[in-house]
Amino acid sequence: MSATNATSSTRRRHTSNKLTQRKRAPIACQFCRLRKTKCDGVKPICGFCQHHDAQCIWGVATEDTQSSPTEQEILRRLEELKELLSGPRDIESNVQSSSITHRQERPTSPTTAASLNSVWPLDASASPFDHTRCESFLNWPIFRTIIDPVDVAVESFVLECGHAFEPDDPVANSPSSLRLNRHANGLVIQDDLFVPLCRKFLDHVHPRNPILDESQLIRYAKCVAEHGLEWDGPSCLVLVACAIASYTAPWERKEPDHAQAKHSEYEDAAAAETFYLAAKKRFGLLGRSLIDIQCLFFASVYEKYTLNPLQAWFLIQQASSRLQAYLKRRSNLNTQPESGNDHTSQEHLVQRVFWSVYKAEHELLPELPIQSSGIEVFTRADSMFPSPPVFQPKPGGTSCYAQDTSSEERSWAFYLAEISIRRTMSDTIFTLYRKGESYWLNHIHSLLRQCEECETQVQLWHSHLPALVHFSPGQQPDNELAFFLQGRFYQWRSYILKPLLYYALHRSVAQDLPSKIVTCTQELMSVCAESIVHYDRHHRHGGTWFTCRGSFSSALLILGVVLKNDPFIAPPSNWRTLVARSVSTLHKWESKSPDIQKLRITLERLISALHDSQDNFNA
Repeated sequence: MSATNATSSTRRRHTSNKLTQRKRAPIACQFCRLRKTKCDGVKPICGFCQHHDAQCIWGVATEDTQSSPTEQEILRRLEELKELLSGPRDIESNVQSSSITHRQERPTSPTTAASLNSVWPLDASASPFDHTRCESFLNWPIFRTIIDPVDVAVESFVLECGHAFEPDDPVANSPSSLRLNRHANGLVIQDDLFVPLCRKFLDHVHPRNPILDESQLIRYAKCVAEHGLEWDGPSCLVLVACAIASYTAPWERKEPDHAQAKHSEYEDAAAAETFYLAAKKRFGLLGRSLIDIQCLFFASVYEKYTLNPLQAWFLIQQASSRLQAYLKRRSNLNTQPESGNDHTSQEHLVQRVFWSVYKAEHELLPELPIQSSGIEVFTRADSMFPSPPVFQPKPGGTSCYAQDTSSEERSWAFYLAEISIRRTMSDTIFTLYRKGESYWLNHIHSLLRQCEECETQVQLWHSHLPALVHFSPGQQPDNELAFFLQGRFYQWRSYILKPLLYYALHRSVAQDLPSKIVTCTQELMSVCAESIVHYDRHHRHGGTWFTCRGSFSSALLILGVVLKNDPFIAPPSNWRTLVARSVSTLHKWESKSPDIQKLRITLERLISALHDSQDNFNA
């Protein structure tokens, strides 16, 4: 036994010595790493490069590539753990300086701090959308001296106001909240309205998301008008289309006050609610067919018309999950490619439904603290990208509901341009926002290069717009679809330039302010000014809620520059008028949505605090 123990002890001692004496492998040069050959580590020229008469490169480039993807993932996770461990100290520290050298933790309100650990997701990896919501700007250090701590603690005004949508809440059951429902329940659906309202839907709503067969929808409407409503997808689709059409008005190039008054003449909220309530009774009977997915998609559009983003999100998630099941099932069944006009037409409809669902989800993701359904995985398939039809002039009188050729071309130009900008905006957000404010402050030169590349993409996208939907920045377009694309253009540029403004507002005294950043921040101020005016011109449509939040964000950024009072960064000369116009925009729509009212109250509170703390308003 003693001999055995001695042998075992000797083996362990030899092994320990080997581990102790083991040396770290030399770092290979770039050429050896690329060829996956053993490098002797001799500098300035290793043996392999000397033998092959190759250029031996060492230094920063080599250091950047020395870690494998697995090692980089481990280092990233360690950095996240370090941030989590340092989090409590960060929250307790008094952050009054404008120099922030680490990512700020999400603030907690006294009412939720006790229960936060029990309900918060265990995955601490931050989403890039955490920094795109307008609520996140309230947590910028520049505002902390004047903003109410209650406002800083808000992660999402939509979720904060979620109680207003609960059926057991007394506010939700108040007479004013139930007035529309009682009015709608007292109305009777008129069969003779189905066809004209569906035609109105095709004229003014469908061009933004051309995912239906127009002639088929009219056939459904005529069938319902003649034989009555059924409990199936076609009847549900007709009801949803009629509900949206009841809220829709023709777009006019008018000033805000006139446009709002004109639009009110076309709104029939009671009729819209009546049609939609009838459609909702059929939602539970929907399956996973294409027409069922179309019903859910346009139901989410209706909820956005009523400025109810949470319900719109729930419906678009249902549409997305059913569409993913539909696509996977079809890919498993269709082993052999089918042919024929009917199959081709169906394929085109599926493509358009997919991209409309994708757009709708990625429009809401930057504004809501909720995870994606995962539909973006399907964007990898090139065959999924929609192809526009061949446009041919239609003989006069053959179809009273079909769009004329120029309108159809404009619709498709808008649709493809919006898909393009939505995909690129998502890439921009991932590139610039996934590392957060800490990266913006500590890697300004890399950030500046990334922003310049994104700006190049913006200009390239704008230069390739077809004439039918082309617009000039700063000038109001002459058609509705170009007007909507102009709003997307402002939103995209704002996403690109906001990180640079954050650096300009929060840099330390020791950090310089490159002239390029000064130029970019002034461009952002121009974008904010144009955005506030643009958003004030919108009437009710599926993007009204987003325009309110965009106006609020633009006003916040302008007030941040005013509060900074930096001689190198100036707000717009008419910033007081612009901020007041933003308040007016929010006030115009706040009766439709409680979270918009919260935005207006927060903005007015911030203006009042700024007025009390400084003499900027009297300067």
